[in-house]
Amino acid sequence: MDAETPAAQARRSIDRLRPEAVQAVLNLLLEATFFYPEDDPEHFLYLRRHEDAFAAFIRAYFGQRLHVDSALARLVKERTYNGALGACARALFDFRSRAHCLAFVLVLEAYEAQAAVEGRGRDAGAVPRFLLGDLCTFVKRRHHEVLAGRAPDDRAIVRALLEVLQELEKHRFIRAVERGPAGAEDAGGAAAGEKRSAAGAGHEEEVVFEWRAGMRCYRADRLDAEAAFAQYAGVEERDLSGRAAAGAGGAGEDA
Repeated sequence: MDAETPAAQARRSIDRLRPEAVQAVLNLLLEATFFYPEDDPEHFLYLRRHEDAFAAFIRAYFGQRLHVDSALARLVKERTYNGALGACARALFDFRSRAHCLAFVLVLEAYEAQAAVEGRGRDAGAVPRFLLGDLCTFVKRRHHEVLAGRAPDDRAIVRALLEVLQELEKHRFIRAVERGPAGAEDAGGAAAGEKRSAAGAGHEEEVVFEWRAGMRCYRADRLDAEAAFAQYAGVEERDLSGRAAAGAGGAGEDA
C-alpha cells in the first residue's frame, strides 16, 4: 500500500474538525494581515487548539506558513503565483519609495525605543499607546541628526510618515484611539474622543494611536536605520526598496 501523501494527511486531519469552524478560521486568516484574539476569541482559541491541523492544511493546499502565538495569528506568503500582477496590484504590506522605507524603519526604531524605556521586552506584547505629535518629533529629529543639511524639509518628512502610518493602520499594526483634550474640536467639527485614522490626522494634533502586536513581526535592528539613511542620501530608489523588503520579510519569523 502506498504511503499517504502530506496533502492527504492534511486533508484527513482537517476533515475531523467542525466544517463551520474551519471555514470561519480560514476566512479570518485570509481577510486581514493579522488575526488578533480580540477579533473573534472563540475561533482564535479554536485555531490555537488545532494549530497543527490548520498549519498542515494551509501548507499543503496554499503553500503558505501559519504563525500562531498568544497575541496574533497570520499567514506568511513566501511566493506569488500570479506573475501578471505588478507590485501595485498586490494586496501586500510593502514600501517602495526611499522616503517610505526610511519612515518605516524609524517608526520601528521609535516603537522599540518606547518598549525599552517602558521596560517591555519584544515578547511581552505591543507597547500600548503613542502620540502622533511625539512620533513626528522623533522622526524629524532623527532625519536632521543624521542627514543634517541634506535632510528634506519637515513637511516632506511628516507627509511620508503619515502615508506610512496610513498603511500601518490599514494592515493593523497600529490603531487610532482618540484625539485632543476633552472638549476640543478641529476645523471640521470632530469632537474629542472621536476615533481618527492616520489618513486624516494632522501632525500637530494630539492624536493617540495604539501599537498592536503585529509590530513585533518586524525588527529595526535587521533593517538598520543608519544604513537606510546612507542609502536614502546616495543610492537608487530601487536598491533601498529591495533592502527594506528583504529585511522586513525575514523578520516575520520572529513574530
